[in-house]
Amino acid sequence: MRRLFAGLAAIVAASLAYAQPAAACAGLIGPNGAVNLLRTTTFAGYHDGEEHYVTSFQFAGGSGQFGSLI
Repeated sequence: MRRLFAGLAAIVAASLAYAQPAAACAGLIGPNGAVNLLRTTTFAGYHDGEEHYVTSFQFAGGSGQFGSLI
């Protein structure tokens, strides 16, 4: 039984560590921040057998400069 719980704990820990970077997706600054992400548009194209992506972002609020995460 102890072995089962140790195995399940390892699987849960690995899943959380693997999925953690996805927590940053679909938002910028936060619900009460000055800048909110409205829309993203992604174009996927193929050139010489390789897939390439171009993503555009549309923001609302905030007039200052800020960086983007890719």
